[in-house]
Amino acid sequence: MLVLFPNWSESESYAVSEIIRQTIEKHEFPVIGKGYVTATLGVATFPTSCNGLNELEETADVAAMTAKKQKNVVIVASQLDTQNSKSEV
Repeated sequence: MLVLFPNWSESESYAVSEIIRQTIEKHEFPVIGKGYVTATLGVATFPTSCNGLNELEETADVAAMTAKKQKNVVIVASQLDTQNSKSEV
């Protein structure tokens, strides 16, 4: 699923994504029974975490796939660039 927040900053997009994640985590879905559902989200913003609008979906997907390794978290794509830069030094 792709959600767009036009003209929102990275921090605003992260904050709302975290609220969505927490809301899903706390909600009991009757169809599932006693279990709960979690959400893992990737956030990308233009131009902070990508060079063009065509890269936006791909960059968000990379952040989401990275987040899936940790599960039930929100990862911001610009944090990945920082982490990669530090590991290359």
